[in-house]
Formats: sequence, C-alpha cells, structure tokens
Amino acid sequence: MFFKLLIAIIIVPALEIFLLLKVSVHLGFGFTFVMVILTGIVGAKLAHSQGLSVLRKIQSELSQGRAPAETIVEGLCVLVAGVVLLTPGFITDAIGFSLLIPQVRRKLRGGILKFMLGKVSGFKMNTSGMHRSASEWSSMDGAEVKSTWHVEEEKGKQLDP
Repeated sequence: MFFKLLIAIIIVPALEIFLLLKVSVHLGFGFTFVMVILTGIVGAKLAHSQGLSVLRKIQSELSQGRAPAETIVEGLCVLVAGVVLLTPGFITDAIGFSLLIPQVRRKLRGGILKFMLGKVSGFKMNTSGMHRSASEWSSMDGAEVKSTWHVEEEKGKQLDP
C-alpha cells in the first residue's frame, strides 16, 4: 500500500506538470493559469455545497435511528474531492469534479465500504493489560462479564480510602 501511494505521489504531480505545460503551449500561460485558479474556486464552492448536503443527510439518518455508514463514505468522497480540486492540475480536477457527482459517489461507496470493512475485520485488540486472555473473554456470557467487572470494581473500592 505504501509503495502504491509513493508512486501516486510521484507520478500524479509529474503528469500534472506535463499536462499544464502542454496546455499552456497551446492556449497560453495566462489562460491556463486562470483556468487552474477558476477550477479551484468553483471546485471549493461545489465541494462546500455538496458537503453540507451530505451533512444534512447524515443528521437526518441519525435522527431516524439509522447508521449513516454509506452517507459517511459519500462525505469522505466529497472531502477528497475538495482536497484534489484545490490541488492545481487538470487530472486532479477531473477526479475531484467526478467525485462531486452524487451518482459517481453512489457507485464508488460499495467498493469503498467493502475495502474499509476488510481493513477493520483484520483489527486485533491488544489485551496485554487484561487479566484474562482474549479467548477467555470471548467465551464468557454477559452475566459472567458483569460479575467480573463488579469484582474488580469492589477490589478498587476496598483499596481507595
């Protein structure tokens, strides 16, 4: 993953510089510069409005008692769009503007959620500070866990004056 990110950090700016130079040769430096500035401004405004829309949707889902996982992923897409739209260049602008289209975000969110859940499912809890092993904790039922915590709590009360 790190290697792919490193390549992207090196290759994308190089491609952006190459494309900016090619466009400026054909359209002129001034026009190219204005286009880069305008896409940044327009992109920031669009990302702001789309972000507010996604935030309202999240609040609505929370008020209805639903988990807004898919909407949070859409919000993440809007955030990424805002960041890449502020980055000068035509490739990043194309990526950013496409992420601001709700239909594109909906198509991407399933894959993003699957990727994120795959990363989270490999998560392992560090239990080195616990008195029991992870397998002992997982085999306990709710009453046993409660009584264990109650005993630990009582020991703490006895030690505190």
